[in-house]
Amino acid sequence: MVSTVVVLMLVAAAPTGRAEFETGRRLFLAEKFEEALPHLLRARELSDGRPSTIEAVALCYEKLGDDKNALVEYRALLAADPNRPDAAEVRAKIAALEARVAASPTLAPKSRPDPPKEPDNFASRRTPPPPPIAPPPPIAAPAPSESDGPPWLWIAIGAVAVVAAGVSVAAIASSGGEPLPESLDRRFVR
Repeated sequence: MVSTVVVLMLVAAAPTGRAEFETGRRLFLAEKFEEALPHLLRARELSDGRPSTIEAVALCYEKLGDDKNALVEYRALLAADPNRPDAAEVRAKIAALEARVAASPTLAPKSRPDPPKEPDNFASRRTPPPPPIAPPPPIAAPAPSESDGPPWLWIAIGAVAVVAAGVSVAAIASSGGEPLPESLDRRFVR
């Protein structure tokens, strides 16, 4: 018994399609289209797509400048009641909306202002990352030819030259700047 009373209270408190429709209608007549739209959509949902609520939603979308959604609603209106007395007018509205939607570069509602544009700030622009630096092409060492001799020979000659240079530097450094003996001095004089 108590649960039946609770259910009846909830049903009585729940918004009906008629109440939502009347609220949306009052807001629509006051030209508060954005506020009216949610009530009219709820009324359409609660009335299981009654043609009068579909027409009210279509008119509201049309007043908002949302041609795309108005077109959808007018098509649904014609599908819900194809034998309406004003079916020719609805078809004419559908044709006009189709032309406007096709000609429109965007399908956004016309009543909404464009978002504010930010000033151009060159410092805040994102620049693409620089392309990766390509490694230099590998330089191939020339292939040794047989006329150059074996590589170990050149390594040995280089080692002998280094040792001879080291001995020469050591001999000059240890001579202390003494004059060369005459036997060596004559060899270098011309």
